[in-house]
Amino acid sequence: MNHAAGFVLSGAPVPVANEIQPRLFPSHLAPAALVWMVLDPLIALCMLAACALALDGPFDGRYLILSLLVFSFTFPGQARVGFNSWSAARAIAGYWTAIALLLLLVGLATQTLHVFDQRALLVWATATPVALFAAHRLVPVLLPRLLA
Repeated sequence: MNHAAGFVLSGAPVPVANEIQPRLFPSHLAPAALVWMVLDPLIALCMLAACALALDGPFDGRYLILSLLVFSFTFPGQARVGFNSWSAARAIAGYWTAIALLLLLVGLATQTLHVFDQRALLVWATATPVALFAAHRLVPVLLPRLLA
């Protein structure tokens, strides 16, 4: 049976393709949720930029490509509220180890590891989880004050 809203299958109307409006998020997000979503990518990218500029010179196209990969692997970030310090440190270490290994595999598969300064990558890979831990400890304290 054909209806204006679409075809009826099993008694339930199926919407026509042009009536479906996909949404990125099911509802509007609170400002605090947005902060938690961008925190991990922001910290990782800022640390990458700092290490690249300090140890390898200009932040050029190769670091821009790496930044896009890092952002795509880390967005959206996770809120680690309610974790004790030890649990948060373990969660961040596991999370960051997985990200770093994935990036290493991409670099090996594309044979592009040689274009980066190895010192910059090593410092970035070891300093970022420390910065993530610090950020995840500070944001729950600072966020209510900033949003008030």
